[in-house]
Formats: sequence, structure tokens, C-alpha cells
Amino acid sequence: MSNKIFDIKAEATPDLAKTVVADPGGARDAAMLKLLQKSGRSKAQKNLSPVVINHNVTRKLKVALALMPQWGSHIPPYNLARITALSRASGFNTLSCDINIACYAQGNAEHWNNYSEWKWTNNVYHTEIHPQLAPVLEEYLEKIVAFAPDVMGFSLYNTNNKSTTWMMQQIKSRLPGVKIIVGGPQTLSGNLQGEEYMDHVVMGEGEAIFLDLMDKFEAGTPVTEKFLQHDKSIRIDLDSLPYPDYTDMDISLYNENGVSAELSRGCIAKCQFCSETTFWRYRQRLANNILDEIQHQYDTLGIKFVWFIDSLVNGNLAELRAFAQGLIDRNIHIGWMGYARCDERMDDEYIQVLKQSGCTMLSFGAESGSQHVLDIMKKNVNRDAIEQNLKGFTAAGITSHTNWFVGFPGERPVDLADTMTLMWRTRNCMLWGRSTGTCQLTKDTPIQTDSAKFGIASGYVANQWYSTDFKNTIIHRLIRYKSINVILNHLIKNRDSESDTMNERPGMEKPEHYELTYDPANVVTDIPYEKFDYDIIKIDGHPLNVSVVNEIWPLLRVLWLAVGPYKLALHFDPKVDTDELGAYNLPKVNSYYKADYNFEIDTDGNWSADFDHEIFIHSTDYPPGVVGEIHQVGEEFKFSMPWQGQGHWIRTPTTLIP
Repeated sequence: MSNKIFDIKAEATPDLAKTVVADPGGARDAAMLKLLQKSGRSKAQKNLSPVVINHNVTRKLKVALALMPQWGSHIPPYNLARITALSRASGFNTLSCDINIACYAQGNAEHWNNYSEWKWTNNVYHTEIHPQLAPVLEEYLEKIVAFAPDVMGFSLYNTNNKSTTWMMQQIKSRLPGVKIIVGGPQTLSGNLQGEEYMDHVVMGEGEAIFLDLMDKFEAGTPVTEKFLQHDKSIRIDLDSLPYPDYTDMDISLYNENGVSAELSRGCIAKCQFCSETTFWRYRQRLANNILDEIQHQYDTLGIKFVWFIDSLVNGNLAELRAFAQGLIDRNIHIGWMGYARCDERMDDEYIQVLKQSGCTMLSFGAESGSQHVLDIMKKNVNRDAIEQNLKGFTAAGITSHTNWFVGFPGERPVDLADTMTLMWRTRNCMLWGRSTGTCQLTKDTPIQTDSAKFGIASGYVANQWYSTDFKNTIIHRLIRYKSINVILNHLIKNRDSESDTMNERPGMEKPEHYELTYDPANVVTDIPYEKFDYDIIKIDGHPLNVSVVNEIWPLLRVLWLAVGPYKLALHFDPKVDTDELGAYNLPKVNSYYKADYNFEIDTDGNWSADFDHEIFIHSTDYPPGVVGEIHQVGEEFKFSMPWQGQGHWIRTPTTLIP
């Protein structure tokens, strides 16, 4: 049986060539696999630029590097270890401080869970979090001041921008001559806090820029530019960099006895919601080089785990397999995980090699269960491949994680139903978690830079983006987001699998959110994808109202297919929803959506519904660009409508998608 992954051309010895010609099936695959198992590629990719390091040079300047909270607590930060290694390899006396893990070890661990991330980005940080962390932050401030660095570097994320700003302010007041450099994803966000304390802001890949800055500082060469961005056409050769330096980090403080690493940078895909397509260009490391790095960390630090930070570890399937086989051949006994894209070419044989090499989990960007939406996103993934991979990895005993979001431009109610259907169909897979969210127009992504092409309006409704047809606003996305979390709660409750799984929204299981009752004996796993008309409530009026009143039907229909007869009371309340779902998933400032949905369907499929909607958009929550479309100047947009209805559904639909 031919393996698609190795259906490629390669140079070979004459004997191997004869083998390939003689047997285009299994023997060819075996021969190719034998080559790949040795070392993968023997030559680096073309058009890569090495990072030049001046070794054995006496340096005068001192460098301090820090990562402030909040960041992850599982693994030592790779970016901090990477820049530390570059600085020390170049001869600079370097202090490296993971202040985040020190705060995590002595603070309130709940602040580091996914549900609390929003607290770090608004004033809750100053009132609730900072006072608890102050003793640790003050301790590290004194440590840095005592070291008296000439240059101070910070890695910046949206969740640590406020704590970093505090530390920069303190350092500048104590060491006014220090030069502060910041890098990291937040530098590209367009929402940079504490900019007045920053001397230089590095955007994009930072290794070469950091070394160039340090050389100029050492030589006394003035650098007038504040914002420095890596040329995206230049791809850094990752194999030219020194191994990350973790010597200043106490690995025992982290949740895992391990480190991070990278097999590649960039992404081979062109997903329209992702900045990876514009942030940097894809390149990969040689399998033998990354194996040497892992061997070094394995021998010197005694690590048991490696977390690959790549956008996707399987951008080159052959090279990943060579790496995995290399771990097996070298007897490096570690667990490893990373991010990946679903690919039907990862068949059972391929997955077994990953399993034998120590792969414990891959996190897949599923995003949607609708082929229509996947195609608009340019995911270049078949929906069936998502289900195939999740079930294939489960059969091999490898845990998966999936990422999903609702509200992509062009998503329809039937597409939301498809996503919930795929989630339900894979409910028995070994899934550690299913991270969900709503579509955000992240800076430097195709849907943000070319928004009109995706039908996104230039203005805002309730201070959030909306589609020009008003069928995708923050109110629609809120209903979809809450719907998908109801499904998630109950697919977890009804799993046959004994593997651990994480409930993404345990706080949703409260009466103020919803109450759902049904008989578990009626649960069905392989519910079908179906073509269904969700335009059930017929009203006239603005398209925002007309579409919002029908947004709940995908949840109600999929629940019927999944659990049979049930009774549901679902509520939307601005205060309750903000506390649980986070403000960025709701209408902002003065606007809100309130609703009560009461729905019941019996064994025969007879249903009754009692709904009550209320939409309120304050006149200050949208710019003049939408005046005349949904309101008059100075007026607020209001809509309320109680609705009652009955109907009949069958549980075995006749309108199935082939």
C-alpha cells in the first residue's frame, strides 16, 4: 500500500533506484523511509540568512532580560532562553529573569488560567492582581537594579503589557541611563502600553536586530530609530543560532520538567484570520540539528518533555517523521507536543512513528466544522481529515487538543450547526481540551488588511466589527459562542472515553446561564451533517433583527439530533455573560443583548418555544459611518420581541449532506 507522505522524488543510489523502479509500492516507501530515518534532509533550505555571532570578544555592556507575568507556567520561556543564549554567546554579561514563573510560584495560580486572562489587560490588574504580586516584583526590581544593566530587554504580550509597563517605569526611575528594548507579539498589536519608557521596539523576528543593536551600543554608534522591524523577505537560518540557554531558570518551578524548542518558523498555510501568513516566511530546521539540541538538553538538564512552539510541527511531514525516528534511534526518552494542522496523509502508520518517538499531544487548529467556512478561511483542509486525525490519534493513544472559533465572515447558521456536529461526532476522542472563541480582526491578518473583500463594514456596531449585511455582528457571535459552549458542556458529560478532558467553560453550568434536562439513554454519537432551513421566525425589519431572532436554532436543532427529547432554559444577561465569557465576546460599553429562550421537544419531535429578545445599541457605540443604516443621528437602536411558536421535527433527517 502506497504511503502518500513519501510519494516524493529524492536522489538515491543506483541500487535504491532499481528498487524503486521494481516496486513502486511498499519497497519504495521502505527505501525512502530508510533514508529519512538516517537524517532527513542533509542540506539546509536555500535562501536562508545565518545569524552572525562575534565570539570571543570582550564586551563592556551588561544586559538584563526579563519576562513579566502573565505568561504560561508549563515550560520555561523559549524566547527568553533564546535571546539569553545569543547575548552570552556574543560575550555580554547577561542576567536572565523569568519573573512570571516566580510570581506564579508565590501568587494566586487562578490568575494564570484561561478564564482570567482578561483581568491582566484592564484595570482589574492594578486593583486585584498587582497588589498580590508586589512583593515578588519588588524583589526582582532590586535584583535588576543591583546588577545595573546597560540594556534591559522585555518580551511583551497582551497579558503582560501592564506589569511590564510598571517594571519599565520603576527601572527608568532607578536607572535613568538604561536602554530598554521590547519585542514580542504585542509590539505588532497597535495597542502598545508604556511606550514612553521604551527606547527601541523590535517587531517580528528579533535575533538579528538584537545583536545589531548590541553591537552598535557597544561601539557607541547612535541608533535613532525607535521602531525596528525585521525584513519579512529575509528568513533567518534557525540552525545558525546557539542552543537556548536555560541556566538561570529553575526548571522545578514549572509544571513540566522540560523545555521548549522549534522545528520550524512560519506556516505553510494561508489562513485568512492568521498573522502567521504575513508575520514571517516558513522555513524548517534540519532534523539532525534539532535532534542534537534536544540531545544536549536531555543530557545536561535531564529534561523529560519538549514543547515545540512552531506554528505547526508538521509543515514538512517527511522531516517531522525523520525527527521522530531520530528520537527512537538515539534512545532519547522524552515526551513531546506541539501545534499541527490536520492532514489526511497522517495515516495510522505515520501516527505510530510519532507515538513511538514520545509524542503525547498535538494541538490542531480545527477552527470550524463547516467545509464552506474552512474554504473561505483558505485552511486547505478537508473536514473529514479533522475527524480522521482526531480518531486516528485517539486509536494510537495520543491526546489531541483542538482550537475553534465562531463568527468568521461568511459563516451562516448552517455552518455553526456543522461545527457543533463535528464537535459532537468526535466527543469520544482523547481530547485534552477544545479551546473556543469568536472571530477577532487581529492586526496584520488578511481579514483585517483586506476586510472589504470579506464583507466587513468599515464602521462598528456596539464598538465591534460587523458584516455589511448585518448578519454577523457581536450579538450574533455572542449567541453562537454561548451555543457552542452549551454543546461542549454536554458532549463532555456524555463521553464513552475514559481519558481526561478539560471543560473549557465550567462556569457556564449555572442556572443563570442555562438549564438543560434530557435522558442520557437517548444520546447518539454519529449525528449527521444536514441541510436545514434555520429561518424559522419570520419577521420584517432591519436585517440585524431578522437574523438575530433565528440565531438560536442551530443549537436547538443539534441538541435534538444529539440527545433526543429535552427541555432547555437559556439566558443572556450582560453582567452574567461578561463575568464568564469576557468583555471582548460581548457588545461593548453601553450596549447589550438580553434574552430568555425556553424550548421543549418531546419524544415524537413536537416542540414549543417561548423566546424574548432585547437588543440595545447606544448611540455612542457606533461611529457616524452607520448613521442612517440602523438609527437616526443622536438616537439609540432598540429592538425587543417576545415570540412563541410550535412545530415538529424528525430526528432522522431526510436532508442529509452527502
